[in-house]
Amino acid sequence: MIKHISFDVWNTLITANPLYAAGRNGAIAKIAGITFEQAKEAYATVKKQLDANAEQCVCGDVSQAWNQLAIHLGIDDGKCMELQTVCEDLFRAFPPKLNIDLVDQLMYLSCKYEMSIKSNTNFISGKILSEVVGFDRMPWWSFMHFSDKQMLCKPDILFFAKTLLESNLDELSNFEILHVGDSEIFDGKCVDLGFKFCHVKNPQDLLDKLEKGEVV
Repeated sequence: MIKHISFDVWNTLITANPLYAAGRNGAIAKIAGITFEQAKEAYATVKKQLDANAEQCVCGDVSQAWNQLAIHLGIDDGKCMELQTVCEDLFRAFPPKLNIDLVDQLMYLSCKYEMSIKSNTNFISGKILSEVVGFDRMPWWSFMHFSDKQMLCKPDILFFAKTLLESNLDELSNFEILHVGDSEIFDGKCVDLGFKFCHVKNPQDLLDKLEKGEVV
């Protein structure tokens, strides 16, 4: 019997706002003195490397992510801090998309199960992400684990194990936890700890599955 459900965030609960991506790449171009296309490519290259590091369970915080991009761009610390500040402001101005129908389904689900968030982060901290999307105002999350705060990331089973440590349920067992996510590489690793895993393609797929009772 499932007692606890944890959710990935990106491409599971929310999708990126293209207006933020465009603004971010524009800011990179302006501050680094390069073209928009070069900025877009630079960000993608560093993001890919950060994800590859995470796959090997090598986790860093937000500052390390921006510093790595700064090194790639060849800009100094001052411009790096400026870029981070500008992009965080843009993220607040153009937040990720969260389907209100999905929020309703999560609220219904919380009546039966303890629920939490388990998310990797890189350029945007879990704190800012939570504030901007509104996760910190949703009372059904028993706790939220973001990699930049925990200094652990999926697919590291130690990151998944933190669900057992922080749950308020008495004697919660591994097999009583379900993790939901869009990545079989990062999220699917939870099965190595005995968790159940529900793979979804995107937030719409999650919504469809919840409405049909196919998640749990």
